[in-house]
Amino acid sequence: MRNTIGSAARGATACRSACPVQFPFGTVTACRAFYHVHQTDPAGAVKLAKALFHAAFGEGRDICPVEALGAVAEANGFDAEDILTGIQGAPVKELLKREVEHAIGRGVFGSPFFMIDGEGFWGDDRVDEVAEWLDRGRMVSAAAVGTVHQAKVDFAALDQSRVVPGMRSAP
Repeated sequence: MRNTIGSAARGATACRSACPVQFPFGTVTACRAFYHVHQTDPAGAVKLAKALFHAAFGEGRDICPVEALGAVAEANGFDAEDILTGIQGAPVKELLKREVEHAIGRGVFGSPFFMIDGEGFWGDDRVDEVAEWLDRGRMVSAAAVGTVHQAKVDFAALDQSRVVPGMRSAP
């Protein structure tokens, strides 16, 4: 799998140059941090997700320990103590559980995952198919789920009038 990540990174536009020290790794702590921040600062949550993604796949860092997550958060202007306290609370744990259940109910099973016109696209290797689907003028019936910032397609610049609510975004 490490070879696959390296070869994919060479052809990608996103910063994916290093495999994390521990791979594969659990993302529960990072997901909780995302949703904790998202409750009050959705744009900040995206910034944190990108910083954590870069730390793991751009620098090869292990982001699983809460101390490591806190260090990445602090280095990117977040209150690490607030995040580390927030991720331990029942509200954010329940929120993440609901979001995961919602995604599973929609057929999501990996990341990145894109749902367009009821059609699921899973994996970084499917991003070109997503772009082709959108280029053909298909209606976007759900938001992309997962680490969309790694995609070659600039989903942030996507005409938001074409996006119909129906799926919440996740890290």
